[in-house]
Amino acid sequence: MKQYYFNYLKMTGIVISGMDKEQDIWTEETEAKSAHNGIKEDYNRIISKNDMVVGLETTGITAAKDNAIYLLCKITLKITKAMSAYAKSRNDLVLLPKVEHSYTSLSRGPELEVIARCASILDLAQENLEKFTSYKVTQEKIDAGRQLINTYDKHSGDRGTTRSSITVGFSELDNQMAELKKKFDILDDTIESLIEDESFLARYNSWRMIIDYGKGKTLKNKPENNQSESSESQETEKIV
Repeated sequence: MKQYYFNYLKMTGIVISGMDKEQDIWTEETEAKSAHNGIKEDYNRIISKNDMVVGLETTGITAAKDNAIYLLCKITLKITKAMSAYAKSRNDLVLLPKVEHSYTSLSRGPELEVIARCASILDLAQENLEKFTSYKVTQEKIDAGRQLINTYDKHSGDRGTTRSSITVGFSELDNQMAELKKKFDILDDTIESLIEDESFLARYNSWRMIIDYGKGKTLKNKPENNQSESSESQETEKIV
């Protein structure tokens, strides 16, 4: 979540809490009650949405994908060493260049190249399986390698879907925050026009101050990259 949004929501929570504690002053005013309830509903919805977006992490998916590639290279290396031994023992100069690998040469390059390289070796082993049985190349090992390729493909798809979900989630959050600010415009005018209690109005204005928790300063209803024009304005500022 953007720092600006975090700060604005902190202010929103303070306003909601403060008004809830002093309902006897404004609850009889229908318009004030409607504006307050609208902000409260939006606030709860945004908090829920943010929890969902933050929960969509790609770290675990990436780790699983990387582990699948590592295990695939380990299994393929075992198979390719057996095939290499076979080729060398029979002076098979056609087969040997295709199967003479180290772990480094197998795992070198972009992920998709690594997958293709290992898949090619697994296919070669499958085609000539009977030749390599004495070197303990088995169908089970080939199937295990192919299963790891499927695992990689699955996690790659999950990672892309998750990133897409995060992007969509934050886009929705932008829209919800814009709507929340519109409702605060209504609440501000409603409170100022309907409430006569000067001490409550002063408290309301103090609740509407916002601290920039990310920078130790306050925002002035400007984008995050804007600079304050004076040091005096860096203490607290009402977001309007």
